[in-house]
Amino acid sequence: MNNSYTNNSLSIILFNANGLKNHISIPGYSLIKSNHPDATAHGGAAILIKSSLKYYSLVNYSQNHFQSCAILIKINNIPVAIAAIYSPPKHNLTIDNLTDFFDSTANNFIIGGNYNAKHQSWGCRVTNSRGNLLYNFTNMKKYKILAPPGPTYWPTSVRKKPDILDIFVTKIPSNLYY
Repeated sequence: MNNSYTNNSLSIILFNANGLKNHISIPGYSLIKSNHPDATAHGGAAILIKSSLKYYSLVNYSQNHFQSCAILIKINNIPVAIAAIYSPPKHNLTIDNLTDFFDSTANNFIIGGNYNAKHQSWGCRVTNSRGNLLYNFTNMKKYKILAPPGPTYWPTSVRKKPDILDIFVTKIPSNLYY
């Protein structure tokens, strides 16, 4: 990762840590990770953060249905939790799962990763049950969903189609938006 993007602009990198059982080391960055609760090499989420940034590690959330790690930083003197999340597709999510997870985080947050939730409102080709659940939950809570303009999932099978799986759920004061 020794390139101009890393050296000049990438301060916080969120990623799914599927199979990341061992510690990785990238000069100038600290690694925060949350493994799957069974401690095997699947699932999990991780954050790489520039070592020069001031941050605090928050408690990991590690359940079968969600794995997340988080840091707390200040943006314009406002504390904001930044979290990476992975939600394995094989588990059925409930409103209680979402409530427990989002209630466990800070008041202001940006939580990004693979929710395995598809909804056409954030640009997916189709809507699945997880997408409906997350869409209804975020609307009820008045959270915002931020999605990229194109696919984040590129399947190797010709029977599957590219789609958006990686999104951000946010709750931050409006003065932090650009």
